[in-house]
Amino acid sequence: MPELVLYTGPNCHLCDHAEEFLKPLLVRHDIKMTKRDISSDISLKKKYGLRIPVLLFNGVIEIDWPFTTFQIEELINNL
Repeated sequence: MPELVLYTGPNCHLCDHAEEFLKPLLVRHDIKMTKRDISSDISLKKKYGLRIPVLLFNGVIEIDWPFTTFQIEELINNL
């Protein structure tokens, strides 16, 4: 099963939108996703601060917002 992490930040409307966008895909594929707020970790702030929301697949593949249903489905189906 794929491991998904959604990097987010406080008061990030794009992060909220990305989470809502992903919910139906996660339910359809029975996948759990972890949300990680970058504001509490300086190294994550440096890496993702200007890029959030960012979706990380299996600790390797990063996808920056805006991502599409097609992109996510492709990754899930090819993992």
